[in-house]
Amino acid sequence: MKSAAQQVALGNFDLKVPVVTRDEVGELAVTFNQMAKKLKTNITELNQEKEQLAGIVNSMADGVMMFNNRGELLTSNPPAQRFLNSWYFENNGDKGAVPDVLEEQFNSVAAKESQETREVGCQGRFWVVIMTPLYDHNNVRGAVAVLRDMTEERHLDQLRKGFVAMSVMNSVHRLR
Repeated sequence: MKSAAQQVALGNFDLKVPVVTRDEVGELAVTFNQMAKKLKTNITELNQEKEQLAGIVNSMADGVMMFNNRGELLTSNPPAQRFLNSWYFENNGDKGAVPDVLEEQFNSVAAKESQETREVGCQGRFWVVIMTPLYDHNNVRGAVAVLRDMTEERHLDQLRKGFVAMSVMNSVHRLR
């Protein structure tokens, strides 16, 4: 039983303790085997959920970054990585460091324990960064940031404003 418990502690859930007697020790062996089987099932389900979530995050058009409680970047998906590469290139930054604008936002989110939205410009592109704290019971254990590239929307908005301004100017000119 002791060696089986040590094996389960190491992550080996495939072993079975032989049930030799029908007394309390035998019942303990049966319960131990059921526990090991249930643990294996739960860990398999957790790994599948983790893989599924990773697949979803990696296929998103928006960037996603996850930070630990010290503001260190734990993971990012490809669109977020493109933002980071642009940031490092534009700012001659250390590729391992979190951009200062995101570090400031993280510190604010962690201190206020509330979501915060900022706009960030980088290499002629406009990004909206929505950062939300993550909790471990009552404590902030990190944050997740979603980065949306708003460049096209910004350009379309500028075109619309230019069109409206031109229309007003033409209307005023015709009234004279």
